[in-house]
Formats: sequence, structure tokens, C-alpha cells
Amino acid sequence: MILSDNYSSESRDDPGNDKVIWTEKGSSRIEVDLQLFPDYQMYVTPIEDIGMDILHMFDQNNEVVIDNPESMRYSYNRTAAASYINTYVRTTTSRCQTVPVIVLQDESVWNPAYTPYYCRDCANYVSQGLFAGGLPTDGTWFYGGTTWIRVGELNDWLINTGKGGTTACANLLAGDVGIQPNAHTVMVGAINPIRYSAHTSDRLLASWSYYLTTCIHIY
Repeated sequence: MILSDNYSSESRDDPGNDKVIWTEKGSSRIEVDLQLFPDYQMYVTPIEDIGMDILHMFDQNNEVVIDNPESMRYSYNRTAAASYINTYVRTTTSRCQTVPVIVLQDESVWNPAYTPYYCRDCANYVSQGLFAGGLPTDGTWFYGGTTWIRVGELNDWLINTGKGGTTACANLLAGDVGIQPNAHTVMVGAINPIRYSAHTSDRLLASWSYYLTTCIHIY
């Protein structure tokens, strides 16, 4: 029977950091490796250095938030989006006179805080509704940018960023978006039944139209 023995992790490649003695009662560590303790840094690092490390990590985290606004969390408020889209529009018979096709608009009720795009304001208006619902802008989708005012670009941005996903039109909720590919876009203003509001042509809570074939649920 072995009554006593020594073990060390020392070798030619390892100077050793743990020493144990074995007896008939079992093993016991005779040299503790402080580096294995979670609070090892507190024993060997001056408090000033620890403070500087914490400040450095804080600065790095702040830079990430500032440089990457998409990393910020948001909560989409469907009620606010639908309320907005139903506020700055009314169904009209007034025609836009600058295009050969019939486009109906009544800019007298549009939100004066935004630059109007006469006869082609649909994506601009839907973007306003999305923003009113809390969707955060980024380096691609922002007021004044092309993605804000172009149907195809808005569609692609919603899908590619994960802000929205295609769904069956029957499943749309208030604040969701309907699109006629590369031509027109609207926002759901009410459900049961689903109705939409839009600019150019201006419609307030109109019945869903067959040409709105791409339906996007906003997350």
C-alpha cells in the first residue's frame, strides 16, 4: 500500500502550477495556484489599473452603440403607426395634374412637417407611418434618402434588415405594409376587415386591393 506520494505537473514544457500530496487518507493540495481563483486579478493588479481597464471597456461599448444604431432595440407600436397613417390623408376626387394617369391627392391634409412628393408620395407616407410606429432609421432608411421614398428599395430594406417579413395578406395587422411591386405601397389602418390608408392615390381606410400582392408583417 502506498502511504505517501507527491505529484507535480512540472515537466520540461510545464514549469508546474499545481502540487498535490497523496496519503492513505486521500489527496490534498500543498501549493495553491492563485491564478485558478476568479478574483486573482484583485490580488496582483493595482486598483488604478483595474479602473482604467473598466473605463476602456465602457468606451468601447459606447462606440459600438453609436456606430451601429441597428443594434439598438426597439418596439414597434402598431397603434401609433395606424393612427398616423389614418390621420394625414382623406379619400378624395382631386386629381394630380402633373402626370398623364389618374392620381388622386389632397395635400391640404398631409403632414406639413414632411416634404411632399406630389403625385408619387406613397412610399414617403408609409415611411412616415413606420417611423411614427417606432421603426428606427439607419444609414440606408432615413428621411430624405431614396429608400424612404422608393417602393422597391423600401420593400428590400424591410426584408433584408429583418424589420419585416412576407406573410399572407389575410394575416396582416394594423401597421403592416402592402406593396404592389415597384409601383405602390400602403399601410394597414384597420383590421376585421383589413383596410388600408395611403397617399397617391389618397385613400383613407379603403378595402384591400387585389394588386397589393406583397404583404409585409412588421416585427
